[in-house]
Amino acid sequence: MDDLKIGEYARLEDGNIIRLNEKNITDERLLKEIKIHSLNIKEIIEEGDYVNDCRVENIQESFINIATGCNYFQNPSVTEKDIKTIVTHELFEDMKFKV
Repeated sequence: MDDLKIGEYARLEDGNIIRLNEKNITDERLLKEIKIHSLNIKEIIEEGDYVNDCRVENIQESFINIATGCNYFQNPSVTEKDIKTIVTHELFEDMKFKV
Protein backbone atom coordinates (compact mmCIF):
# COMPACT_ATOMS: atom_id res chain seq x y z
CA MET A 1 0.00 0.00 0.00
CA ASP A 2 1.44 3.35 -1.01
CA ASP A 3 2.23 6.03 1.60
CA LEU A 4 -0.49 5.57 4.20
CA LYS A 5 -0.74 8.45 6.65
CA ILE A 6 -2.25 8.70 10.12
CA GLY A 7 -5.53 10.63 9.87
CA GLU A 8 -6.44 9.37 6.40
CA TYR A 9 -9.77 7.74 5.70
CA ALA A 10 -9.66 4.24 4.25
CA ARG A 11 -12.36 2.24 2.47
CA LEU A 12 -11.99 -1.48 3.04
CA GLU A 13 -12.92 -4.25 0.61
CA ASP A 14 -15.98 -5.12 2.74
CA GLY A 15 -17.28 -1.54 2.51
CA ASN A 16 -16.33 -0.37 5.98
CA ILE A 17 -14.72 3.05 6.30
CA ILE A 18 -12.09 3.66 8.95
CA ARG A 19 -9.78 6.47 9.94
CA LEU A 20 -6.14 5.41 10.12
CA ASN A 21 -4.44 5.82 13.48
CA GLU A 22 -1.18 4.74 15.14
CA LYS A 23 -2.61 1.32 16.04
CA ASN A 24 -4.38 0.22 12.85
CA ILE A 25 -1.78 1.63 10.41
CA THR A 26 0.56 -1.21 11.46
CA ASP A 27 -2.05 -4.02 11.25
CA GLU A 28 -0.88 -6.04 8.23
CA ARG A 29 -4.19 -7.93 7.96
CA LEU A 30 -6.15 -4.68 7.88
CA LEU A 31 -3.75 -3.05 5.43
CA LYS A 32 -4.40 -5.85 2.92
CA GLU A 33 -8.12 -4.98 3.03
CA ILE A 34 -7.71 -1.30 2.09
CA LYS A 35 -9.35 -0.58 -1.25
CA ILE A 36 -8.65 3.19 -1.32
CA HIS A 37 -7.39 5.81 1.11
CA SER A 38 -7.31 9.60 1.22
CA LEU A 39 -7.23 12.57 3.58
CA ASN A 40 -10.32 13.82 1.71
CA ILE A 41 -13.38 11.77 2.75
CA LYS A 42 -15.11 12.65 -0.52
CA GLU A 43 -12.46 10.74 -2.48
CA ILE A 44 -13.44 7.39 -0.97
CA ILE A 45 -17.17 7.74 -1.62
CA GLU A 46 -18.57 5.75 -4.55
CA GLU A 47 -21.77 5.99 -6.55
CA GLY A 48 -24.50 4.04 -4.78
CA ASP A 49 -23.26 4.97 -1.29
CA TYR A 50 -25.53 6.94 1.04
CA VAL A 51 -24.27 10.30 2.33
CA ASN A 52 -26.33 12.03 5.01
CA ASP A 53 -29.12 9.46 4.38
CA CYS A 54 -29.27 10.26 0.65
CA ARG A 55 -28.14 8.00 -2.20
CA VAL A 56 -25.11 9.22 -4.17
CA GLU A 57 -26.05 9.47 -7.85
CA ASN A 58 -22.70 10.67 -9.19
CA ILE A 59 -19.52 12.30 -8.02
CA GLN A 60 -18.06 15.47 -9.49
CA GLU A 61 -14.68 17.03 -8.74
CA SER A 62 -16.02 19.62 -6.31
CA PHE A 63 -19.32 18.11 -5.13
CA ILE A 64 -21.43 14.94 -4.88
CA ASN A 65 -24.86 14.73 -6.52
CA ILE A 66 -27.38 12.97 -4.31
CA ALA A 67 -30.74 11.45 -5.16
CA THR A 68 -33.27 14.12 -6.07
CA GLY A 69 -35.91 12.50 -3.85
CA CYS A 70 -33.98 13.50 -0.76
CA ASN A 71 -35.13 16.86 0.55
CA TYR A 72 -32.38 17.22 3.15
CA PHE A 73 -30.66 19.79 0.95
CA GLN A 74 -32.36 22.45 -1.15
CA ASN A 75 -29.74 21.84 -3.83
CA PRO A 76 -29.12 18.09 -4.25
CA SER A 77 -25.34 18.31 -4.02
CA VAL A 78 -22.93 17.84 -1.13
CA THR A 79 -19.44 19.24 -0.63
CA GLU A 80 -16.84 17.66 1.65
CA LYS A 81 -17.70 19.98 4.55
CA ASP A 82 -21.39 18.89 4.35
CA ILE A 83 -20.65 15.17 4.86
CA LYS A 84 -21.83 13.96 8.26
CA THR A 85 -22.64 10.25 7.67
CA ILE A 86 -21.80 7.59 5.08
CA VAL A 87 -23.25 4.13 4.51
CA THR A 88 -21.38 2.36 1.74
CA HIS A 89 -23.30 0.46 -0.92
CA GLU A 90 -21.58 -2.76 0.20
CA LEU A 91 -22.86 -2.35 3.77
CA PHE A 92 -26.29 -1.29 2.55
CA GLU A 93 -26.55 -4.50 0.47
CA ASP A 94 -25.45 -6.60 3.46
CA MET A 95 -28.03 -5.00 5.78
CA LYS A 96 -31.08 -4.98 3.57
CA PHE A 97 -33.87 -7.49 4.11
CA LYS A 98 -35.57 -8.98 1.06
CA VAL A 99 -39.24 -9.81 1.38
